[in-house]
Amino acid sequence: MHGANKAMQMSTGKQLLGRPIAVDWAVPKNKYERLKGQEKSTDEGHIESSDEDGKNNNQDEISSDSETDVEESDDSRKDSDSESEDDNDSTEDESSDSDDDQDDSSNDSNGEMESEEGETSDDDDEEDDANTKKSKKENDGELIGQVQRKTDVEEGKTLFIRNISYDSLEEDLEELFEEFGEINYCKLVVDAETDHSKGLAFVQYKTKESAEKCLAKANAESKGDKLVLDGRTLNVILAVNRNKAKDLKVSSKAKNEKVDKRNLHLVREGLIRPGTQAAEGLSKLDLGKRLKVEKLKRQKLRNPNIFISPLRLCVRNIPVSVTDKQLKQVFFKAVGDKTAKITECRIMRDGKQVRGGVAKSCGYGFIQFNCHEHALEALNKTNNNPALFGNAKRLIVEFSLENKAALEAKQKKN
Repeated sequence: MHGANKAMQMSTGKQLLGRPIAVDWAVPKNKYERLKGQEKSTDEGHIESSDEDGKNNNQDEISSDSETDVEESDDSRKDSDSESEDDNDSTEDESSDSDDDQDDSSNDSNGEMESEEGETSDDDDEEDDANTKKSKKENDGELIGQVQRKTDVEEGKTLFIRNISYDSLEEDLEELFEEFGEINYCKLVVDAETDHSKGLAFVQYKTKESAEKCLAKANAESKGDKLVLDGRTLNVILAVNRNKAKDLKVSSKAKNEKVDKRNLHLVREGLIRPGTQAAEGLSKLDLGKRLKVEKLKRQKLRNPNIFISPLRLCVRNIPVSVTDKQLKQVFFKAVGDKTAKITECRIMRDGKQVRGGVAKSCGYGFIQFNCHEHALEALNKTNNNPALFGNAKRLIVEFSLENKAALEAKQKKN
């Protein structure tokens, strides 16, 4: 809309072949017919008056120019609608023969100009007949275009290309694909508002054989044989009609929605990045501990048998004086829900260092809930919280890593 308004403002009043250009918004067909009827009535009145004054020729020119402006406005509307439909069609059925549509439009325009030059004020009936034939011809052309569009897709001459660099031009793309045969058209898909490339394009060949040669090259097993443009390896497939494109999109979406069996979406829970607001007040020692824990976690997750428990929390940086009971109370209170149930709370201890009958705390432990929402709430409330055990002992809390193979072996023993 903005582009059209800008074009209208910049074009209006400019000289073309010695005549000023008048550009205005196109009107709907029913409004055009109404305006045309009003102009015809006005023209008849002017013609009668002109017969008395001997100015028939001047009136004819005025009428012809007026009708030309209205008809050209209507044609512009049709052309604009056609182009808008092609640009906005982001599915893979944009394989219509746009060159044929443009040729038809050009032929129609030439026919209109020739007809207007031969018009006089005495052949209104002939003008109506010509307009009726013209309307029928346009309708027939639209039907032919629809049939042609369907045929082109089914004949396998049109290709759909993805992974195109946003900096690539249509000329570069066309030059690359001309290697395999003569091309009907090459069209980049652009955003309707920004006019920027979407990284997609359509290429239609004159023959099916050329399209097959291109597909064979693009889908070669060796990377060195694939089609590359501006450093990007192009993904080339046959274009399909709109209905099939929708089916493929739904199928692809369902296929990609795989179940996250390892719960990797929880890997960032509890992460504190240096320089963020959450890291304010952390000592270099505590921040170093967190970075070390994160690095270790990433290394362990390379093993496909390692998964993230959605119920069990791993708690580090626990003061050595804290008991299991005290730690359980802290996490139960943090959840703030009396229905929350902690099924495990265990601080890991060194059995070799025992004092007063109690082994020395290793500074880390595990807490398990029976509900993921409660575990997540406890993590968010206790992780990096200086109000629990002081600023020097902020807890490092994350979802625990579990070994699937070890758990299965343990179950077999039991």
